[in-house]
Amino acid sequence: MKIDELHIDGFGIFAEKKIKSLAPRLNVFYGPNEAGKSTILAFIRRVLYGYPDRRSKLNMYPPLRGGNHGGWMEIEDGGKNKFRIERYSGSGANVTDSSGIHLGEYDLNNILGHSPDGVFKNVYAFSLSELQDFESLNNEEVRNRLYSAGAGMGNISLSDVQKKLEKASSELYKERGSTKEINILFSTCADIDKNLRDIQK
Repeated sequence: MKIDELHIDGFGIFAEKKIKSLAPRLNVFYGPNEAGKSTILAFIRRVLYGYPDRRSKLNMYPPLRGGNHGGWMEIEDGGKNKFRIERYSGSGANVTDSSGIHLGEYDLNNILGHSPDGVFKNVYAFSLSELQDFESLNNEEVRNRLYSAGAGMGNISLSDVQKKLEKASSELYKERGSTKEINILFSTCADIDKNLRDIQK
């Protein structure tokens, strides 16, 4: 996924802020403390994954300089398809493709590679606070994604692969079972062995 453009309507210290013409590979946001670098990262997370509950201890980044609390971003997936994702505090995501067709949350999950918020936050888009908190790497889904990335598996989750293999295995064979395919083959082989012994006698 590549971010092409950001438009912050109102979020933290930003109001009516546009960031356009982002480079395809690397973009560096440079500035002194409190310039808004972490605010931009938080904005991207909120547009993609939603706002935390107001009872949460997380910074809500209220719009200090006006504007509606939120905004939109334009992104491009790996297949060069373009999408606009718009989200404001207290509402769901409004996702449209380049032809203006409205898409749902399931489509947004597909665009994001079914990568959960915790993985995005701790692997793909982490801030200084996540770097300082190594406990975030103890999250099982994060560990699986890191292992998958190291093994060249991309967006595939190792735990998902393991669950699918276990399901496929249980459909083929069950200890002391009689209806599974491998159990039936074992039973057939045992019958053939018995018939051969009878013939030999």
